[in-house]
Amino acid sequence: MPCPSPVANAATAPPTADPSCDGYLTLTRSGRPRSSLPTEQFSFQSESIKNISMSGRAAYSSGSQDSRDLNETFVGSNVSTLQAGTNASGPTHAKRVIANADWAATWMVTSKFRVVDSFTYDRFQIPGFWDLATVSLFSQAPLNATTGGPTLGGAPGRFDTTDCPRPFVALTCPQHNDTSRADITNGTWIRYLVQTTQANTFQLEYDFTSRFGARLGYRYGTRKGASQDGLNVVNEVFFPGGPAGAARGDCADPTVCTLQPDGSLVFSGFVGDTTHVVDANIKSHSMLTGLWARPTKAIRFNFDADLFWADSAYARIDPRQQQRYRFQAAYAPSTWISLDASFDILEHRNNMALVNDKEHDRGFSFSAVLTPNEHFSFDLGYTYSDIYFQILECWAYGSGVTVPVAPGLLPSGTITTACPVSADLQGPDVTAFGGTATYSSKTHPKPLQPLANRG
Repeated sequence: MPCPSPVANAATAPPTADPSCDGYLTLTRSGRPRSSLPTEQFSFQSESIKNISMSGRAAYSSGSQDSRDLNETFVGSNVSTLQAGTNASGPTHAKRVIANADWAATWMVTSKFRVVDSFTYDRFQIPGFWDLATVSLFSQAPLNATTGGPTLGGAPGRFDTTDCPRPFVALTCPQHNDTSRADITNGTWIRYLVQTTQANTFQLEYDFTSRFGARLGYRYGTRKGASQDGLNVVNEVFFPGGPAGAARGDCADPTVCTLQPDGSLVFSGFVGDTTHVVDANIKSHSMLTGLWARPTKAIRFNFDADLFWADSAYARIDPRQQQRYRFQAAYAPSTWISLDASFDILEHRNNMALVNDKEHDRGFSFSAVLTPNEHFSFDLGYTYSDIYFQILECWAYGSGVTVPVAPGLLPSGTITTACPVSADLQGPDVTAFGGTATYSSKTHPKPLQPLANRG
């Protein structure tokens, strides 16, 4: 937990830490990971069918990472769980499988009219597991009178017939509370993540004259994701001792665990997802349009618009509505004068309840390049950028907390939950509060770069 006064005596060198605070005396992690990532790719291009050109690419890679000697050791003090030390070890294995493909075709219906279709596919999956063996050591009594936790550097309790005999109330017994993890755990931690995205873009392009053309299109996309995170427990042992005793964690209901002769409770089973949890199944649509014009050889204009909407959002800052407008103009009245102007406007929204995400990114630029001769050139440019972001943020704090709370002074057991605050957390002992977080940045760089070259 955060500590109001982490330094007990600043006069010493180094300063003396407050032993009632969370602290690390030792933290080590060792292991030798080994990984590989082979990749294969195939691509093609064809014009064998009259008036139709096609191109495509497909790639596949399957990488793995193994660590057969992972070991992590912690010695210190964890006030909230009463831990004084932990050791975790066991082999790990993870894979990352990636497959993606692209295909595009253009059908020249006439010399002026074209039909263009393109398809993209991307999929990745990351399965992994850890065959773990963990041991947790917990503090002896008496606990700190201020924090109710252990004392940094204090010896852990030992669960044996000498130091912790029945009825398990000796000061030398390991102390546990409701948040104390199991004393011993053996099992396999399984994690799995998969995501698939697909998009198909269909466009009609028409050149009205050699100086003017337009296009109109539609894009349909899907994004699906699934995840699994669970622990297949072979043997999870909860020792008695302290306020919570052995009835905690997966054995908070002692009837689902096996009582051992020494007073400990043992749990076996699967904890977590029993099936894949679908995190996303999003459908999106985009209307596409564009115009180009070249009134003279010296002038060219391009305009593109992309109007996007989706039925859901994968993350809070992902858009459900988005508009993008791009324009570029170029003018070259002579061989030594070049003028360019452009704007790029992106408007982004996710107006779901308790999100209220609104963003924009607007950029405008102008440049002029004058090169009257080979000995002299002159560049003039102006760029304006406007970035804005807002989103609703929300927290829930436990009872006895006066808002606002000074940094580092949150009490033990504080709940910090993102919006929305679930119903089981609402009540007289929880205060929910929040507000709109915003960010804004506007820049006006004005580079002026005369260049001289005297040969």
